[in-house]
Amino acid sequence: MKNKDIIVGSLILVFGIFVMFMIPSQIEDAQSVAVGPRAFPYFCGILLILCSIVLLIQGIRQGNSEERNEEKLDKGNILFALAFYLTVVLYAVLMHHLGFLMTSFVFLPTLMIMLGVRKKVFYILLIPIILIVYYVFQIYLHVQLP
Repeated sequence: MKNKDIIVGSLILVFGIFVMFMIPSQIEDAQSVAVGPRAFPYFCGILLILCSIVLLIQGIRQGNSEERNEEKLDKGNILFALAFYLTVVLYAVLMHHLGFLMTSFVFLPTLMIMLGVRKKVFYILLIPIILIVYYVFQIYLHVQLP
């Protein structure tokens, strides 16, 4: 089996279930609109769950077809997956204390470094992307980000 895909897919599945059931329950339901503020976290949770299931299926399929070239499950793979997962959880926790902008400008480049992104243009593109997301949520969606 493709162990990295299975480990990461499992962690994303757990995180997606957490997002889908825990986050929307903390948001007040707006009765005056058809699509309330709970819709986006539900959507993100469902999307995470679906993507993790696809990743798990790919990992299992590749493992069955490539038994001889199987990646060994070593401590490095497990530690990387756990470190990545803990970094994402820390990002979510610190966002409430430091705010969306500051936390995003610190943690998103950190995650990209962990994933081995080498092109500097992607790091530069993070700045307008973070600002656009903040602007869209604040101005158009009237959602207060932390």
